[in-house]
Formats: sequence, structure tokens, C-alpha cells
Amino acid sequence: LFEEGAIIIVEDMPVGNEFGIDYNWWSTGQKFKGLKMIPPGLHFIFTRAKIQNNSQSSYSAMSNADSGPRCGFFHFFERREVMWLQWHKTNEMLVHKDSDQEDLERIRYNLKDLDQNLGPYPFENLSKWHSLTSYITQQIILKMQPHNVMVTSVSQYLPRPYISSRENRHEINTEDEMDIKLDPKSILRFSDIPKYKFPDTATPNQITIHNENQLLGELQLAFTCFLVAQVYDGFEQWKRIVDLLCSCQAVINKRVEFYRSFLRILHHQLQEVPEDFFVDIVSRDNFLATKLNELFSILQDPSLTNKELAKQADDFRQTLTTRFQWDFESEPDDYAPVVVTE
Repeated sequence: LFEEGAIIIVEDMPVGNEFGIDYNWWSTGQKFKGLKMIPPGLHFIFTRAKIQNNSQSSYSAMSNADSGPRCGFFHFFERREVMWLQWHKTNEMLVHKDSDQEDLERIRYNLKDLDQNLGPYPFENLSKWHSLTSYITQQIILKMQPHNVMVTSVSQYLPRPYISSRENRHEINTEDEMDIKLDPKSILRFSDIPKYKFPDTATPNQITIHNENQLLGELQLAFTCFLVAQVYDGFEQWKRIVDLLCSCQAVINKRVEFYRSFLRILHHQLQEVPEDFFVDIVSRDNFLATKLNELFSILQDPSLTNKELAKQADDFRQTLTTRFQWDFESEPDDYAPVVVTE
């Protein structure tokens, strides 16, 4: 992959900043100039200004008061692609450096001269990254990423307005005068997910919204945006999709392979849950245990599913019981569906 892998060249990165790709990040040193041997496909490149911790490759230190927000973007790399980035001092993020094809080809030609300053892609976590993003397509990224492409862990607001006239110019600084608004170009554009259970008469089109693979891709994108990019809106969207899919009793028997994929995705996602961070949020209102209890109860009915799906659900239930000590033996309080009005 030294010759065939993609390359990221990074200029002007301050020492001690966080630089990461996918499920890995490091504190940059003086010789750092980028990353090499990047396999083709989807990756998430991110940075954070000036951190105090040493290099990290796990999520035991997701919260750090001595650093700025995490900021990154998704990109589908081609074979031998060269990406040239530069640290923007004012905005504290990486931006694409102005370059043409000749510049990029020159970097590729002189790759051996840069080799000592390029870190290798950490392949030990590649299979884990693939399991978390297997349904995320380029179409999903283009549709749901912010208009400005950058995914940030802190909400971005429009500049505060000014009052301006010949006699008076001052910054608005009172609550009555201020009209603080989120920058619409910085918001993840997730799909609208129904907030209520579908009735038993719901059609498959109502359930899957666009198509099955896209819904699973959005489930993965939302989780990845929360786990890696640390965007809380990703967690909220993940909850909405899980809530919907655990409540669709009418279509489970018609969508067996879809629900097998859904369970596999949840299995991979919950394997990566840091117990000191994510579990506390999920368990605060017992959301996930309650919704999965509802789904497992549906899948235990032989008339609603096939044996393979039932066996897969039972294995998943036992795994969750062992790891998180969740009780799936109690019956859910309420199965009554709420009819969604047109």
C-alpha cells in the first residue's frame, strides 16, 4: 500500500494538536506531515486544537477541557489519491490547500522524500471501522453532511449582528437585542424520522422511508457522528431510528434480512460503546434496554419471524445481558401502537 494507498499531506499543523482518521487519533509532533498507506473507501479525517494528553487510540479520553472542538469531514478515497491540507490558524481546522493536478503528482513522485514524516494508516482498527460504516455510501454522505462539509462537535452560530448607522455603531449584546441562530450550513442534514410507532396497518414504504440500505446507512452515520465526531445530534438521530425499527411489528416478518442486518449493526455498535461515556447516556432513561426488550419480545413469537432471525436475536440478547446486565425478562409496559395521522 505504500505505492497504491492514498496520502494526506498536512501543512502548518501546530505541535500538540489532535489529528485523527476513522477510529484513531494522535497528538502531533514536530516532524508530522501527514498520513500514508490509506486504503480506498470511506474515511473520516478530523482535528482538534492543542490537546494536553498523549497519543490516544481508544475513547477513554473523549472529553478534554484543555482542547477545542473536534472538527472533521468524510471523504471517499481513491487508489493513489493525494489530499493536500493546511492548518487554518484562525478557524482552527484543516482546509484544502490550493493545488492543481501537477502539484499532487509531484507529491506522489517525491513520496519517498516525505516518508519519514508520514505516519502509516493503523490497519489494526480497519475491520472495526468497516463494521461501523459498511452501509454508508457516497450518496448518503453527500445528502446528509453539512453544506459546508465540516462536522463539528460544537454547534456553529452565525456571527452576531451589528447596529450600524452614521451616528452609532455598536455590537448587540443584550438578550433582547440578540438573535442568535445556528449556521444552517453547519448542520447535519439527517432524514425526518417519525416520532411515534406505526400502526399494524403500516406499509413497508412508510417504515423504510427511502430504502432499506439507506436507512441502515443513516443509522451507521448517526452513530459514527456521535462516537467519533462527538456530535450529540448524531446520538439523537440514532435513537430515533432505533425507536422506529424496534416498533415496527407489522413489517418484521416481511423484512427478515433487513432486521438481521439491523441486529448485526447494533451488535457492532454496542461493542464499541465506551462504558464510562456512552452507556451512561443511553441508560439514563433506560431507552435502549426498553426498546430492545420490545423488539426481542416480538421476535420470540414464532408466527412473526423465522428461526434464523429468532436465533440471532436471542444470541444478541444474551450478549447484552452479559455485558450490560440488562434485564430482558420483564414484559414492556406498553405495546399499544400510536397511529400516525396523515
